[in-house]
Amino acid sequence: MENTQSRKNITGWKIVDIIIKFQPLFAIPLYFTVLTKAPPFWLSLIVALMPLGLRFLVTRRFIRRTPFDLPVMIFVIAMLVGLIIAPYKGVALGTLSSSLASILIFYGLVSNSEAGNKYWLWLAAVICALTITMSVWFFAQGHGREFFFNQWAFHFLSRLIGDKGPPLSWNSVGALLVVVIPPLFSVALFKNSPLLRASGLITGLVFTGILFMTDSGGGWIALVCGLVSVLIFWRVWMLWVVIPLVGIITSIIVVVFHKIPWLTQAFSWDSFLYRTKEWSNTFHLLKGSLFFTGLGPGNWVDVYDKQYRAGDIILHNSYFQFYTDAGILGIAALIIAAVVFVRMSLTIRSSPQQNPWQGAGIGLMGSIVAGAVFACYDVTFSGTLAAAAGYIYFSIPLLWIMVALFVVSYQKISLPHPSKI
Repeated sequence: MENTQSRKNITGWKIVDIIIKFQPLFAIPLYFTVLTKAPPFWLSLIVALMPLGLRFLVTRRFIRRTPFDLPVMIFVIAMLVGLIIAPYKGVALGTLSSSLASILIFYGLVSNSEAGNKYWLWLAAVICALTITMSVWFFAQGHGREFFFNQWAFHFLSRLIGDKGPPLSWNSVGALLVVVIPPLFSVALFKNSPLLRASGLITGLVFTGILFMTDSGGGWIALVCGLVSVLIFWRVWMLWVVIPLVGIITSIIVVVFHKIPWLTQAFSWDSFLYRTKEWSNTFHLLKGSLFFTGLGPGNWVDVYDKQYRAGDIILHNSYFQFYTDAGILGIAALIIAAVVFVRMSLTIRSSPQQNPWQGAGIGLMGSIVAGAVFACYDVTFSGTLAAAAGYIYFSIPLLWIMVALFVVSYQKISLPHPSKI
């Protein structure tokens, strides 16, 4: 087989290399198939799998191995079992299609781990641009919790852009922000170029301000957990600073809680009680054989509504939702993935600090911690949209992307001669 240098001089191989570099984008048509029924599934699948065939032609392997291969395999098996027992096959098939897209995005990013730093900086810029777009859309279409500190954003952007589109909830935007912010601050803490550190700090502060204006209490809690983990992994002695500081701030919030309307909205006790009742009802649904298999991918909405006449389309807990989708096997995959994540985090922490990828790795670790906390009281693994014929349930690739970037950082750190960022 021709070596890489000789291939770069041939137009056909250049096109192949470009397709391989943009492999994650080829999975996107599968989401359109689930959400809009077009293009047809067979065409979306061919497009999504084409880069894998080209990668095999070039490298003699379809994907790059990762430490998460075992939990991913168990997850796929769990979802296939869920399809067999699912009472509503159409919803389950849509869930499987979007889950396949998320997995292909994950492996598409990981398989490009040897790409140069410009590739990853451009990807980071795209993620930040999407975050800004979603935030602007929220304030233009949301009409959510308006208070003195965020009214201007709702009013200005709704007049500037218009408010005729579908609204986003504050927690949807919050989930995105809490996983994007930690790497930005982490890059600013570690040894990188001065320009990159300044860009990370400024962008992180801007996104933190946006998160505050959403009045997403769940987002605030998750972000604090993510940033605390970053600070502790940066310097262990920060444990003695951040823990007392968080305790003091929490105590102040408790004292003034009922005197500040936007705090009572952000941390609604009634909402929490409603969610605990929802979780308890779901646990009662998972009896007998369903305790092991779950309800089938995406089938919670119909099964729960049939039993309780609630009309809910969101379970408000990613772990319960994951359990209802994939059963005990899915939970086993999640636990194994958590163990792998901890081991990789310790490896990244023990790497030399002159390695420029350590900051990115620890920041992404903070992203995953923040996402995991947010998942305790809202849904971050999947999305549910009301539709004329019922609802559409699909996998959200957000955490898949962050875990993929975490793996890339881990692999970059493992290289004997890390490149500069």
